[in-house]
Amino acid sequence: MQSLTIHTENVQLMDEVIVKLNQILQEQITNATYTYSVKRDLLQDCDWENMPEYKINETYVLVLLKKKIKSVFKKYAFELNNESIRSNLKSDVNSELNKILNYNGISSYTLVCDETNNTPLKIKTGSLFVDITLKFPGIIDNIVLNCVIDGNKITI
Repeated sequence: MQSLTIHTENVQLMDEVIVKLNQILQEQITNATYTYSVKRDLLQDCDWENMPEYKINETYVLVLLKKKIKSVFKKYAFELNNESIRSNLKSDVNSELNKILNYNGISSYTLVCDETNNTPLKIKTGSLFVDITLKFPGIIDNIVLNCVIDGNKITI
C-alpha cells in the first residue's frame, strides 16, 4: 500500500486557487444573471426610458419596437381610415420611434402613413397601412416594416 504525503504549502496553495476560482465563477454568474435580467426586463416591459446606454442588438430593438407598435396599433384597431386617424397614429408611432432614436437603438427612420400608402381602394377595404423604414447604426441596409391594421388583425 502506498502512502500519500501532502505538504502544508500545497494545501494552502490549493485553497487559494479554489477561493480565486470561486470568485471568478461568482463574478461570471453575477454578470450573466445581470445581462439576462436586463434583456428579459427590456423584452417584457418595453421601457425605453430605462434602456441601458450601451448599444442593444438590432434584433432586440426590432422585437421591442414590434411589441410597442402593436400596442399602439391596438388603439386604432376598429377606427376608420381617415386623415385624422392616420395623423394621430403617426404621432403615436413617431413618439415611440423617437424614444429609440434618443437611446441610439436606431440612427434614423422614416414613417409613411398617408395617401401614398393608403389609397382609396385600400381605405374601402377597411385596412390602414403604415410603412416604417429603420436605419441601424453600423448597418448599410435599411429594414422596412410594412404594417397593416385590418379590423382587429394587426400585421407587422
